[in-house]
Amino acid sequence: MNEVKSNLEVTIGSKKNGRRFIHVSDIVQGIIRSIGISGFNTLNLTGDKIISMEDIIKESQKIFGKVVKIKENNPTNISIRNPSNQKAKNVLGWYPKININEGLKTLVDFI
Repeated sequence: MNEVKSNLEVTIGSKKNGRRFIHVSDIVQGIIRSIGISGFNTLNLTGDKIISMEDIIKESQKIFGKVVKIKENNPTNISIRNPSNQKAKNVLGWYPKININEGLKTLVDFI
């Protein structure tokens, strides 16, 4: 869990933790495209590339015009999740459209 303090310090496990982050709009499009497909299918609706926590923080600093100090609780315990979205692309003709920069910008009105 990430914690943001008023002095703009973010505490995370490791800044190298990474995921294939994806915008909710892309998830919705994948779900809509999956309606009515036949058979049993397990499809990963994920982004196209691994994005680290450090990447997200750096990109957020640019977008929001803030400087944030990153404090790592456990920098050597790196967790990366990398499920392939290729089957969703093949079966549904779906692909994620919103990159991390565009996705973070959609949060501006809520922060």
